[in-house]
Amino acid sequence: MNWMTKVAILFGRKKFEEFAQANPELPDDALAVANTLDTHSVRGAVALILGSLAHAADNVLRGTETIDQLATHVLLILAGLCIIWVRHQFPIQHVLDYVEIRADGDAPSGGPLTVQILIGGALQGQVFSLDSASNYSGLIAVSGSGLIVNANTTVAVKLVSGSQASDVTVTLHYQKVIL
Repeated sequence: MNWMTKVAILFGRKKFEEFAQANPELPDDALAVANTLDTHSVRGAVALILGSLAHAADNVLRGTETIDQLATHVLLILAGLCIIWVRHQFPIQHVLDYVEIRADGDAPSGGPLTVQILIGGALQGQVFSLDSASNYSGLIAVSGSGLIVNANTTVAVKLVSGSQASDVTVTLHYQKVIL
């Protein structure tokens, strides 16, 4: 469970408990919905949204809904939607397919400019280079079927040999893969 989920659950549960305690006409087991947010956050969030919508609709039909109650219902619904959103994010991987190197300033001299890729701090074996006296490498294919980069993994470029090149840009070209 990530920190956004924990905040959403805490916020949603707290708002629901406040709402349930401020509205004694709710059934005695209304706080049970708040407790489900701890163990079954999506089911609890759906119950929170549906309960809030039902209560708001009932108050509107009876003509007893106040601005404060409406604001509370809106906050409860938003808290429930936030919980559902953070629990249902799709895991994504990126596949690094190509590397592109451009020297907008001075081209490398006396040898090629070489770089390597670090994925999650681990240095990858393939070396990418920009030839001496050249300002653009074109798209250099990553060996094999590309390098898989999991979600929330840092990718960095390590300069192995600069060869006096200046204003160098290394562009990594990815494909997104939804798991």
